[in-house]
Amino acid sequence: MKIDFILPKTRDELGLFKIPMFRIPPHGLAVLAGATPNSEHEVRIIDENFEKIDFESDANIIAISIMTPSATRGYQIADIFKEKGKKVIIGGVHATVLPEEAKTHAHSVVIGEADHIWPKILDDMKNGKLKAFYHPERISDLDTVPEPRLDLCNENYSKGDLIQVGRGCPFNCDFCSVSKIFGKKYRHKSIKRVIKEILNLKTKHFWFVDDNIGVDAAFTRELFRELTPLNVRWSSQASVAMARDDLLKLAAESGCTALFIGFESPDQQSLKSIHKPHVAKTYKEVVKKLHDYGIFVLGAFIFGFDNEDKTCFQKTIDFIQCCEIDLVQMSVLTPYPGTRLFEEMVQQKRMLHYDWSKYTCLNVVFNPKKMSAEELQNGLWYSLYEVYRPTHFLRRWSKIFLDGRKWTILSILSHSSLSSASWKTLKFPIRKIVKPGHNKFKEIYLHP
Repeated sequence: MKIDFILPKTRDELGLFKIPMFRIPPHGLAVLAGATPNSEHEVRIIDENFEKIDFESDANIIAISIMTPSATRGYQIADIFKEKGKKVIIGGVHATVLPEEAKTHAHSVVIGEADHIWPKILDDMKNGKLKAFYHPERISDLDTVPEPRLDLCNENYSKGDLIQVGRGCPFNCDFCSVSKIFGKKYRHKSIKRVIKEILNLKTKHFWFVDDNIGVDAAFTRELFRELTPLNVRWSSQASVAMARDDLLKLAAESGCTALFIGFESPDQQSLKSIHKPHVAKTYKEVVKKLHDYGIFVLGAFIFGFDNEDKTCFQKTIDFIQCCEIDLVQMSVLTPYPGTRLFEEMVQQKRMLHYDWSKYTCLNVVFNPKKMSAEELQNGLWYSLYEVYRPTHFLRRWSKIFLDGRKWTILSILSHSSLSSASWKTLKFPIRKIVKPGHNKFKEIYLHP
């Protein structure tokens, strides 16, 4: 049979997909392609963010993976293919937490990790026994997960490759669904398996796609020791708990060039309100320590916690400048289905709508407590404009080329195919996009 694996398009309000470093292949679909028996099936991977879907495809099965922001588009794609007589199977995070909704658009829905059960689904399809729902158990031995067929992804991505070490997160933050989807227990591949995958890569620069690479300190230390002689360069996501000298020294020696860290807020009350086990007053020291080891810091911040009013924006901007965080991701609090935050907002009747396409973390979809939805929205635009003001941006980057962080910049340039569109994006078009909201917030709320 012929199978089309499809990742639906997600709204890209800030044009980030034009920047090569934000172009990441669909790792989950690549793993499913790896789980597909080659002798019996022909597979393709289509990422609608970078290529058009052929709705006249001769595929027998259309397998669609949806997250909440892409769910609406995913359902549209599913409906079109169903009308054309194709068998449609939907999976992914959104389908896992809202399977009944997904089923109205598909012949079958996979709830949870599909890596092991995928061949059985194909057999059921072949024998006319396709089930409405599949409930696979969480995979205990990740060494049994097939290697991803990243070779099936087109060339629109950053040239760096992807490696998954583990799944699950012991933290249980109110706004995050990772622990519900993948469990609170951290499961990981053996170091032997991880090294094997790394040696099979075409490049020596890759991204660990784990949600928290340092969650198991003992395992992580051993992994970093094994990486050191390979002369590779890697990046990943981590929590502030990784900012320990023993881990960071080994991380730097093993080739770590950058870490994405969810600081969320410099306000301790905000962190406490979402059960984030961080201590805000340590953040400045955390960033300094990462920089001391030559590690580039991409920090994530969220606006809209219940204790926050419109003063939170400037406080966060000042904090980012003070800590000299290299790159910054800013978003508004978004209650995703499958999280405690979503359940609370629904119960309190604070949700504004359920248009999943706007659940991109850049649109206000609930009623904040201490400011209006408009204040929160324009406050986000104001903050993005200010934090990427050239003078602010350059001041944070003024010391980069004095330490190991220069490798991150060089890696971005050398491992990406920078088109003319990409260069335009790098010239701060984000500020142009958010400027109207910035001006409105500044004029109405800061200087009434």
